[in-house]
Amino acid sequence: MKTNVLKTALLALVAVVMFSISSCEKEKSEELTISNINYTDCLSESKDTFSKDPSNSDLIEYSYQNHILYITHHNLVVGCGEELHVDVQRINDTIRIAEWTDGYVNCVCLIDNSFQINNLEKGSYILNFVNSGITLLVTL
Repeated sequence: MKTNVLKTALLALVAVVMFSISSCEKEKSEELTISNINYTDCLSESKDTFSKDPSNSDLIEYSYQNHILYITHHNLVVGCGEELHVDVQRINDTIRIAEWTDGYVNCVCLIDNSFQINNLEKGSYILNFVNSGITLLVTL
């Protein structure tokens, strides 16, 4: 009887280990990365201009091909002359995209920022641009 209990416990342990290994492999294959970040110099440098001209509002363009989501964020407000950083985090069907510059700045300006999100399977996603307050539903 002890051997049956030990065999059952051993089989259960092997099943848990195998499930954990397969889960880890699936997680790695779905990891999203950002690449090819390219942004323009300042298009405009007056914060007053942003609020008076509706054509200066944020605009997101995207396309999808071969598991890559190509994004261009037009009229993104950033610190003048600062390096732009982009980060992505996927939580279920929501993809959180953060675009930011470092440090204290003397002025802000509008730029166009292009980048790509790699390793993204076809499906429906909510794109949440956390620094701009933009949320889009996209189907790829």
